[in-house]
Amino acid sequence: MFEGAWDLAGALQLIYGDRTLRADVVSPRLTVGDDRLNATTYGVPASYHYGEHLMLYDARDKAVHLLVDAETAGRYFAQRVNDSGGCPPGTEGEGVAPF
Repeated sequence: MFEGAWDLAGALQLIYGDRTLRADVVSPRLTVGDDRLNATTYGVPASYHYGEHLMLYDARDKAVHLLVDAETAGRYFAQRVNDSGGCPPGTEGEGVAPF
Protein backbone atom coordinates (compact mmCIF):
# COMPACT_ATOMS: atom_id res chain seq x y z
CA MET A 1 0.00 0.00 0.00
CA PHE A 2 1.08 3.54 -0.72
CA GLU A 3 0.26 6.40 1.59
CA GLY A 4 0.92 9.44 -0.53
CA ALA A 5 2.66 11.09 -3.44
CA TRP A 6 6.20 10.57 -2.15
CA ASP A 7 6.14 6.80 -1.90
CA LEU A 8 3.95 6.05 -4.94
CA ALA A 9 5.79 8.48 -7.22
CA GLY A 10 9.16 7.17 -6.02
CA ALA A 11 8.18 3.57 -6.75
CA LEU A 12 6.91 4.43 -10.24
CA GLN A 13 10.00 6.50 -11.00
CA LEU A 14 12.19 3.51 -10.12
CA ILE A 15 10.08 1.04 -12.10
CA TYR A 16 9.92 3.18 -15.25
CA GLY A 17 13.28 4.91 -14.94
CA ASP A 18 11.63 8.31 -15.32
CA ARG A 19 12.23 10.86 -12.56
CA THR A 20 9.66 13.24 -14.09
CA LEU A 21 6.70 11.00 -13.21
CA ARG A 22 4.30 12.38 -10.63
CA ALA A 23 1.75 10.29 -8.76
CA ASP A 24 -0.60 10.44 -5.82
CA VAL A 25 -3.07 8.32 -3.91
CA VAL A 26 -6.81 8.93 -4.01
CA SER A 27 -8.16 9.80 -0.58
CA PRO A 28 -11.21 11.56 0.85
CA ARG A 29 -9.15 14.78 0.73
CA LEU A 30 -8.97 14.72 -3.08
CA THR A 31 -11.21 17.27 -4.80
CA VAL A 32 -12.24 17.72 -8.41
CA GLY A 33 -11.55 21.30 -9.47
CA ASP A 34 -12.47 23.14 -12.65
CA ASP A 35 -9.06 22.65 -14.26
CA ARG A 36 -7.26 20.15 -11.99
CA LEU A 37 -7.47 17.53 -9.25
CA ASN A 38 -6.37 18.81 -5.85
CA ALA A 39 -4.97 16.48 -3.19
CA THR A 40 -3.67 17.06 0.31
CA THR A 41 -1.60 14.66 2.38
CA TYR A 42 -0.31 15.68 5.83
CA GLY A 43 -1.31 19.23 4.96
CA VAL A 44 0.88 19.31 1.84
CA PRO A 45 -1.15 20.32 -1.22
CA ALA A 46 -0.62 18.93 -4.71
CA SER A 47 -2.49 19.55 -7.93
CA TYR A 48 -2.75 17.67 -11.19
CA HIS A 49 -3.99 19.43 -14.34
CA TYR A 50 -6.43 17.55 -16.54
CA GLY A 51 -5.25 16.46 -19.97
CA GLU A 52 -3.97 13.63 -22.10
CA HIS A 53 -1.25 12.82 -19.53
CA LEU A 54 -3.40 12.63 -16.38
CA MET A 55 -4.13 8.96 -15.81
CA LEU A 56 -5.84 7.27 -12.91
CA TYR A 57 -5.12 3.60 -12.28
CA ASP A 58 -7.93 1.78 -10.49
CA ALA A 59 -6.60 -1.43 -8.95
CA ARG A 60 -10.15 -2.71 -8.38
CA ASP A 61 -10.80 -3.17 -12.09
CA LYS A 62 -7.12 -3.01 -13.18
CA ALA A 63 -7.99 -0.22 -15.61
CA VAL A 64 -6.43 3.10 -16.53
CA HIS A 65 -8.80 6.04 -16.86
CA LEU A 66 -7.79 9.25 -18.66
CA LEU A 67 -8.93 12.35 -16.82
CA VAL A 68 -8.94 14.87 -19.65
CA ASP A 69 -11.30 17.41 -18.06
CA ALA A 70 -13.38 18.18 -14.97
CA GLU A 71 -16.46 16.51 -16.44
CA THR A 72 -14.64 13.21 -17.00
CA ALA A 73 -13.06 13.33 -13.53
CA GLY A 74 -16.34 14.25 -11.86
CA ARG A 75 -18.17 11.42 -13.59
CA TYR A 76 -15.49 8.88 -12.58
CA PHE A 77 -15.44 9.91 -8.92
CA ALA A 78 -19.26 10.18 -8.72
CA GLN A 79 -19.47 6.51 -9.76
CA ARG A 80 -16.88 5.50 -7.15
CA VAL A 81 -17.89 7.77 -4.25
CA ASN A 82 -19.49 5.02 -2.18
CA ASP A 83 -17.36 2.16 -3.48
CA SER A 84 -14.43 1.59 -1.13
CA GLY A 85 -13.68 -1.80 -2.64
CA GLY A 86 -14.22 -3.34 0.80
CA CYS A 87 -11.45 -1.28 2.42
CA PRO A 88 -12.20 0.33 5.77
CA PRO A 89 -11.41 4.04 6.06
CA GLY A 90 -7.90 4.91 7.21
CA THR A 91 -6.21 8.02 8.56
CA GLU A 92 -2.90 9.68 7.76
CA GLY A 93 -0.03 8.20 9.72
CA GLU A 94 -2.18 5.43 11.18
CA GLY A 95 -3.75 3.60 8.27
CA VAL A 96 -6.38 1.13 9.39
CA ALA A 97 -6.52 -0.68 12.73
CA PRO A 98 -6.06 -4.42 12.01
CA PHE A 99 -8.39 -5.52 14.80
